[in-house]
Amino acid sequence: LCPWWQWEWNQGLELVDLMLLHHAYSGDDEFARAQLLPMAREVLLYFDSRFPRDAQGKLRITPTQALETHWHGVVNDMPCVAGLHSVLPRLRALPEAWTTADERALWERLTAALPPYPLRTEDGQTLLATAEEYDPRRQNVETPELYAIFPFRTLDWSAPALRKIARATFLQRHDKQTHGWTQDGVFAARLGLVEEARENLLAKVRNSHPNFRFPAMWGPNFDWIPDQCHGGNLMLLTQEMLLQSDGERILLFPAWPRDWDVDFKLHAPRGTVVEASLLDGKLVHLVVTPESRRADLQILLD
Repeated sequence: LCPWWQWEWNQGLELVDLMLLHHAYSGDDEFARAQLLPMAREVLLYFDSRFPRDAQGKLRITPTQALETHWHGVVNDMPCVAGLHSVLPRLRALPEAWTTADERALWERLTAALPPYPLRTEDGQTLLATAEEYDPRRQNVETPELYAIFPFRTLDWSAPALRKIARATFLQRHDKQTHGWTQDGVFAARLGLVEEARENLLAKVRNSHPNFRFPAMWGPNFDWIPDQCHGGNLMLLTQEMLLQSDGERILLFPAWPRDWDVDFKLHAPRGTVVEASLLDGKLVHLVVTPESRRADLQILLD
């Protein structure tokens, strides 16, 4: 078995999360019934049947690993814990008529068994942790503790106490990267860290070799050229700086520098389209379609 992925389980949860997002954006109910729910059932059945419960009835996810970075002695890694916390409430919110009694029982059983988010304390400060238990030796340059921020948006990180914990975790992360598949820029954008997001975006744009005929080949970075991970990451970061969705809320300019003029048209959940222009730090154009979704828009300009 490949040690980089031997005990890696979060991929299934990431796929279910993406399928839930597809349904939220597209409103395609047939997709949800025919594809999302069968996939979710199998992924969650694995967690329900594969791992034991502790004395408090909570899942004890082990053997597992925290991405490709921590392989040894890992219990309840953040990517799996955050993934379960992310997908279960959204599945439970789907129409009951689409689901079976067995599926609903599975979701309720796993919800009751959810382990808490792993935390640690450093110099008296509470931080998000890689896992409940793990060997600190590192085999790669990932930041699994921030999977509660991205790809999984599991809590309202705008709440002051939570944002303090998450921002402190970001600022104290072990590896700081701007290229390839690394997610530091998206973490920063989700936490409203404007300057960190700006610096990461600029570094991504400049990440090309002068001998490339096509600058958008990107790299060389970790694995290959052309680096589609880098390009996709760059596009995702740009969108996350401009617009984010959190439940019903649409967050406009959550991490966009006020001195950067911009004009864009982007999609949000529930078939929503947002068109906006920022000029000299002021919003000069805004169209929200359908108009009823304007009430859910939160403009984050100081």
